[in-house]
Amino acid sequence: LYLHLRRNGFPLDRFSFPPLLKAVSKLSALNLGLEIHGLASKFGFFHADPFIQSALIAMYAACGRIMDARFLFDKMSHRDVVTWNIMIDGYSQNAHYDHVLKLYEEMKTSGTEPDAIILCTVLSACAHAGNLSYGKAIHQFIKDNGFRVGSHIQTSLVNMYANCGAMHLAREVYDQLPSKHMVVSTAMLSGYAKLGMVQDARFIFDRMVEKDLVCWSAMISGYAESYQPLEALQLFNEMQRRRIVPDQITMLSVISAC
Repeated sequence: LYLHLRRNGFPLDRFSFPPLLKAVSKLSALNLGLEIHGLASKFGFFHADPFIQSALIAMYAACGRIMDARFLFDKMSHRDVVTWNIMIDGYSQNAHYDHVLKLYEEMKTSGTEPDAIILCTVLSACAHAGNLSYGKAIHQFIKDNGFRVGSHIQTSLVNMYANCGAMHLAREVYDQLPSKHMVVSTAMLSGYAKLGMVQDARFIFDRMVEKDLVCWSAMISGYAESYQPLEALQLFNEMQRRRIVPDQITMLSVISAC
């Protein structure tokens, strides 16, 4: 549609740019994004419209140009919680987890209060970086500031503690969940399996109503790495009986169990 409008000489107003940039972000179409950025600057929209600025930051981050995203972020005269969220998420998407934590600290210094989305992103960064102390500090911040702990935050907390190997803390949060959906249960199972706590992992596994390939693979891998090859092969056979197609990760675990 954008190319059609350009070819036929239709004018673009400032409301056209955010949805165009969102589409570019989903496609990671950097060259098209650069062209749209140039047009926004040419028409004088860039400096006047924070929605276009935020959309450009998201576009550059989605295309892997995180330094360009940060350059635009730093040039903004006003940043609301949405803008901070976009930049923090951009660092997370590009696996710059230390920068996620640094920017979160900058945000607090600026006086902007985080929302649940930002807290989940920061907890995810802690999980990937294995930064247990910072993750615990975020958990305490959530408690101290009376955040409504919905399923997204609870899942992020479980995932963070499990990835950091603090399964007793992950279990405390997990046991408080009113409904234990597949994603959070898989995080618990994987955490136990990685530490060789296969009985605890199997306890979670057997109580899951839904199980996807990730869940089956994690349990098989847990058995294989804990020198329980018979259990790994039995579970693999059960997975096949249920017509779940294994992937490369599953097959590597099965081979190691043989």
